Amino acid sequence: MKVENMLKIKEEFDYKSLSRRLETQLDKLIVENERQKAFEDEIERVTLEARSHVSKAERNFVDALEVFLGLVDHEKESIKFRAGNTPI
Repeated sequence: MKVENMLKIKEEFDYKSLSRRLETQLDKLIVENERQKAFEDEIERVTLEARSHVSKAERNFVDALEVFLGLVDHEKESIKFRAGNTPI
């Protein structure tokens, strides 16, 4: 009877020990998962911010190119006008 009681006590202790160990592992995995999720969220935020900056730079470039091409066209017209009014 004493041996059976000792075995049951040992078995219960083993289950409790295993349960605590598994809970600890689970807690660690949950923390790691939350850390990775936060990291992924940060990557997403930075990616969106970078895309926004690229879009803004593209718009600025297009605007500057349009201004430049307008100036070139204006200069061409000015040269044509001066060439047409030059006395020979």
